[in-house]
Amino acid sequence: MAEKVTIHGIVSDASRKPLHMIRVLAFQEGREIERKYTSEDGRYSFEVPRVLTTLSFDMHGTLTNARDWHPSVVVNIDTNVEGMYLRCDRVLMKVGTADSDEACVDALAGYMFSLMWTARLPDRAYADAAVARLSSMKMPLPELDKLRGQLLELFAERAR
Repeated sequence: MAEKVTIHGIVSDASRKPLHMIRVLAFQEGREIERKYTSEDGRYSFEVPRVLTTLSFDMHGTLTNARDWHPSVVVNIDTNVEGMYLRCDRVLMKVGTADSDEACVDALAGYMFSLMWTARLPDRAYADAAVARLSSMKMPLPELDKLRGQLLELFAERAR
C-alpha cells in the first residue's frame, strides 16, 4: 500500500453549485499539512500521509467573498483506505440562511475548529470575517443560538 492517499472532492452550495476559492486545510496531529483553494468548478485535491486527517473548509479573511459562506469541518478521517483516492465532498451553508438544523450544527463546528487554529496562529482578518458571518447566522434552536452567541463573543475579542 502506498504511503500517501489523495483526498479530493467538490465544495458546493445547497443547490450543488460549485464554490470557487474555498480554502481547504488538511490537519494531522494538530498541524496544518496541506492548503488548497477550490478551482472554478469547486474541486480540490492533495496528497496526505495515511493517518487520521481533519479537513477544514472555510474562507480566507482577506478574500472578497470571505463573508459569504459558513465553514465546515470533517474530523478524524481515516485515510488508511484501500486504493489511492479518498473523496470528500462538502456543502457549505450561505451566510444569512439556515439550510437545515444539521447544516447549522456543521457551521458551528467549523467555527469551533477555527477557534483552535486561530488560537495558535492569530488572524485578525479571519476573526473580523467570522464576527460578520456569525452576526447574521440564523439558528433554529435556542441552544444553538446560545452557542452562536458565545462564538461571536470569542471572535469579537480576537478581532480587536
